Formats: sequence, structure tokens, C-alpha cells
Amino acid sequence: LVELDKVLKSEPDESNAIQKKIEILYLMKKYEECVDFAGRLPKSVELSLHSLLALADSYANLKNGRAIEYFDRVLQLDPKNNLALFHKAKFYHEMKMFDKSLKASEEGLKFYRDDLDLLELKGKSLIELDRSSEALKVSKEMLRLNSMNSWAVSTKNKLSKKVKDEI
Repeated sequence: LVELDKVLKSEPDESNAIQKKIEILYLMKKYEECVDFAGRLPKSVELSLHSLLALADSYANLKNGRAIEYFDRVLQLDPKNNLALFHKAKFYHEMKMFDKSLKASEEGLKFYRDDLDLLELKGKSLIELDRSSEALKVSKEMLRLNSMNSWAVSTKNKLSKKVKDEI
């Protein structure tokens, strides 16, 4: 970081140094420094996909709603970006915005229908939205893909009884 700061002091618009600094701060889990640094950049600076993802996840780790803005910027550049699709759904879920988490996980599943992480987020969101029979179907689909998935096994067992009791 010291070397990058020297470069940026003499050349404040040096794109490679900017990108590297964002990514290093993110990897060091210095999320506040990362978003603070990026927030001081001129609007003319074009950020790479990796830098945008690092910023999105930094905001998400800070529980800041600007995470969605950055996940969406990544998805504008790369609509099939699995990391952005998953982390956007995860962020909504962590913020207890289960309808949005469900929508985001379903968007990701359009491209990655067998992604266990996206399926689990979808199932968890369905449970929170009190849609047990749909969540049970998700857990069964997950078990078809991986019969040892612990979340799917426990969820299937819990929801099978609940869905039977509702009938």
C-alpha cells in the first residue's frame, strides 16, 4: 500500500494503482478504508469489474445499502457474474429483505440452475416468506444435486412434517 500511495501521490489518476489499492484494501478486510478511498475518486475514473466487486462486497460487509448499487454495476457489465448474483441475494437476505433475496437468487438460478448456494438462499428466503411447500421443493432439488448437503437434509426433514401437518 505504501508503494501504491507513492504512485497515486504523483499520479492521482493512475488507473492500475487505483484498482490495486481498492482490491488490496478489500483483501485485507479494510472495508471502511476501501469505500472511503473509492468515494474520493473523481467520477471520471473507470473501475474494473474486480474493483467494482470488491467495493460491492465491502459495502455489504459494512451493511451499507450502496452494496446493491455496486452489485448492479457489475451485473450491467457482466449479467452472468456468479459472484455478484450470489452476493446480491445474500446481502438482501442478511438485511431481512427476503422478497428481494428470493428475486435475486432466482435471477442467478436462470444462469446457474444447479448452484447450491443460490438454491439455499432461495430456500431460506421462501421459508422466511412462509412458503414452506416451495422451500421443500428447493431442498429436494438440492438433494438431487448433492445428497449430503446438510442444509437440504435438515430442511427437508423439518418441512416434510410441517407441509404434511398443513394438509
